[in-house]
Amino acid sequence: MAASVPSDPSAPRVALAGYYEAGNFGDDLSAVLFGLALRRYGIPFSVYGLCEPYAQRFGFERAASPDELLAGADAFVWGGGGLLVSWPPVTYRLLYRSAASRLGALVRAAAARAIPVLPASVGGDGRPIRTLTPAYKARLVAAARSITVRNPQDVDILKARGQHAAFFPDIVWGPGRVLPFERRRGARLRVGFDLYPSNLVRQGALQLLPRLQAAVRGRQDCCFVFIDTTNASRKHYRGLGGLIRGANVSRYQFRDLDADLAFVASLDAVFSSRFHVPVVAMQCGVPAVSVFAERKTRLLYANLGLEGLSFHHGRIGELLSLIGSRDGLDRLTREFPFPDAARLGREILGHVDVLREALAEGGRPSPAAGLDEGNR
Repeated sequence: MAASVPSDPSAPRVALAGYYEAGNFGDDLSAVLFGLALRRYGIPFSVYGLCEPYAQRFGFERAASPDELLAGADAFVWGGGGLLVSWPPVTYRLLYRSAASRLGALVRAAAARAIPVLPASVGGDGRPIRTLTPAYKARLVAAARSITVRNPQDVDILKARGQHAAFFPDIVWGPGRVLPFERRRGARLRVGFDLYPSNLVRQGALQLLPRLQAAVRGRQDCCFVFIDTTNASRKHYRGLGGLIRGANVSRYQFRDLDADLAFVASLDAVFSSRFHVPVVAMQCGVPAVSVFAERKTRLLYANLGLEGLSFHHGRIGELLSLIGSRDGLDRLTREFPFPDAARLGREILGHVDVLREALAEGGRPSPAAGLDEGNR
């Protein structure tokens, strides 16, 4: 990778935002990777909502409010995440109402300044977009001057809406190029579970808990770590470590990026309901199994040819056999069909190239575009 260059005072200034305010590991890592890319090319920027430990690690300028973020900005980059996925009404009301309110205020502030909008490495779940909710998502997509997506299906989905998009792998395939981590293995198998009670409730999968407890109890030859990838600076631990107990059970909550990457690399396997932890794990040489994940993650696994390692309803017995049998985990660690992470890591640079081109052209939206268009 090219070394960072000093910020160019004549370069367009970027306001970098995304779903960063919740401390979600994948979203925050996306912010870090976009920030490092912008810095590498001397493009000045500030970032909104990124958790303090990650921002401080790289000396990023953090904006405390939409007005502070957008002051003097020449472009508004929405970096990463499921921007093309609508939030279901119940999930929205119970979990994301305050987030939508904050992000809606940010988008309205950008609209008031007529700042060009450049979404990058965003994605959907493979379904056509009919009504994109909440409203800030629709406004951002409608206003996009250029847009890069993380799934090939997203290109056709946006084309059906009359919008052009370029496809490159998710930006989070990029840590291996810019953030060092080392594979470490211990004498006993160390297995991570990135699962949450709230996710199991939404997926109607609470019946997994007692059976998972039995499987863990029966594998005293393994260490099981129940993870919460939400940054500790944002929320207290919320993983399954409070429900699954045993002498071979421990907890880990993300808080420091270097330590978090080293932790993932120390595992022998990870079972996750999230999108980005498996992506990072596979870059570290750690087999990653998807468990009761959302559609967007199941799409990721399908695109990687890993459908057989994405477990949902109807396959709980098979999943528990993989965890609890003597040779299940050993076979997983020996035979996991890893994708070509090095190639994917190279290809993610397309997101940055498109951004640089749009910024060089002034990032001007077409006459028909605007942040208020999502309300039409």
